[in-house]
Amino acid sequence: MKIFFVLLVVALLPAAARAESVIDFIVANNADLQEMRSINSNILKQLKVEAKGSAAYGELTQEGTTTLDQAKTRYSIGISASLPLISPAERSQKRAEEAQKERTLRLDVADLLMKYRSEQKAILEEDRILQGLYNEVQWMGKRVAAGVDNQKDHNSKLTDYLVKRKDHELRKEQVGYILEKILAYVPADRRAQLRGMLNETVPQDSKNQR
Repeated sequence: MKIFFVLLVVALLPAAARAESVIDFIVANNADLQEMRSINSNILKQLKVEAKGSAAYGELTQEGTTTLDQAKTRYSIGISASLPLISPAERSQKRAEEAQKERTLRLDVADLLMKYRSEQKAILEEDRILQGLYNEVQWMGKRVAAGVDNQKDHNSKLTDYLVKRKDHELRKEQVGYILEKILAYVPADRRAQLRGMLNETVPQDSKNQR
């Protein structure tokens, strides 16, 4: 039992790592988050004011002047300082807002990825069920034609197949919506790469259902 558990954990690790890689890729390329980081970075680095002041320090006597008043001239010492416009509290607040936005993004993407993987697995299982039902309907149709089975049983089985097939198509549409929501987190020029990464995190539908 312990060996089975260990093997199960080892098998799940690559999938979990790929999912985390997808989340990291979205975080690194999400336009809203990157814009917020850029704005915060500019604010925290550049918003400063230069404060300058001067003070009279003494007098100098100039030689060659005709009067004492003309001989005196004041001089001063200039003082300047660079003062930040962002207080430590404001700096911490902006960092906290940025961290919260990233945390929310990660949670939202993780939730969508879980739904996407779950729905893809369900689609594959339904594919197998529908294929079996289709084969059974075809087989019963031949038996009806040969007079072995009655038409009523065939029609009931066919109706059951068609209902399940319709629900299956609706599930596929729902998966498509989930995929579009995930892809929308990154710019258009990054979506092909993200789609490829997503294809590695879920089982693939290898055949088209009849």
